[in-house]
Amino acid sequence: MRKRTLRMRAPSPSPQPTGERENALLFAEMTSPSPNDRGSHRLVPAILLIALAMFAVYLLRFVLLPFVIAGALAFVAMPLIRRAHEGWRWPRWLGAVCVFCGYALVFALTGWVIAKFAMPQMTAVMHDLPSTLHRFLATLFRGQTTTVLGMNLDAAELSRRLSSGLSGKDAAVDPRELVSAAGIGVAIAMGALLTLVLLLYFLVESPRLARGAIWLTPPAQRERILRIARRAAPVLYRYVIGILVVVSYTILATWIFARFWLHLPHAELLAIAVGLLEMIPIAGPALSVGMIALIAIEQITFGMIVGVSIFATFLRLSIDQFIGPIVLGKATDLPPPLIIFAFLAGGAMYGPLGVLIAIPVIAVGKIVIEEMRAERSINGEATDPGASASGRLPPAKHNS
Repeated sequence: MRKRTLRMRAPSPSPQPTGERENALLFAEMTSPSPNDRGSHRLVPAILLIALAMFAVYLLRFVLLPFVIAGALAFVAMPLIRRAHEGWRWPRWLGAVCVFCGYALVFALTGWVIAKFAMPQMTAVMHDLPSTLHRFLATLFRGQTTTVLGMNLDAAELSRRLSSGLSGKDAAVDPRELVSAAGIGVAIAMGALLTLVLLLYFLVESPRLARGAIWLTPPAQRERILRIARRAAPVLYRYVIGILVVVSYTILATWIFARFWLHLPHAELLAIAVGLLEMIPIAGPALSVGMIALIAIEQITFGMIVGVSIFATFLRLSIDQFIGPIVLGKATDLPPPLIIFAFLAGGAMYGPLGVLIAIPVIAVGKIVIEEMRAERSINGEATDPGASASGRLPPAKHNS
């Protein structure tokens, strides 16, 4: 007899229903990370790093101020040094030293003019402060006394109180305030000296510093960073030109007003001081108006008070609403409201440092966002040219 060999077959799995199979595929598709999800996860460390950098800049805002000023001055002078090196065949260090000597000469002349003309006039104004305030208030009140909201105001008494409060003659001198003032003076002197040293170093060693900064970047990101830097450099140059236009406009308008309307002495010096103060938001315009009033207060009249008020309002509105937003907006290709907000927010958060870097940071950030969007659109076209060209998502595939 033949022995029959029985082979045990494993039971075949029962076919999975269609509904369960589609649910399993849908679950796998939902749980598998998509490229967009991976990109969003990569944004979280970048956002945290930016927040940490902003906090560090806030803590070091006064330490970084000499570095930023020296770097900006060196950046503005780079075309001249490059022209001297490549066009005139000068050694690079010689062109850098000549530019540094030019900067030092400008700073020295500015300090000499302030010490020679402005300081004696300010000293005379502070010495005659009670009498000048009394004349100012008497002109403003149209007499020695006036009534405001039911209160009687006397020009002589109010001028005495104001002059004593401003000069501090009646207040006791606190030794801690003297020490604090001395410390501020030493800090300003050391900051100015450090700015000059850094300026010379940046002028001479700027190519090596640029190569070192590029070397520190990840190799995979160097091409992108170089592309951003090539786009950002002309934008920053145009921004500096815009700042010079605003300052020049302020100097010219103030000189015309002070020379031909108020007939003030040293109108040129006053115009330069007002133009430089224009770079400081909020506090700069207030100091400018105060300076004009102090210089003109000895020949003050009611019509002159009205004229100074009209000029201050006109200058402020023309710069904030017309000259500044248009010039700086075209220089950085940013909308005027964003320009105004950046100035105010930068000054409020970081003080003078924020005023200097607010617009450049926003302009460079705009370039970075444009480069990221361009790369993302290129990658999308490489993945699905039809979808990126039409702006629609590719059609979903359905299992028949």
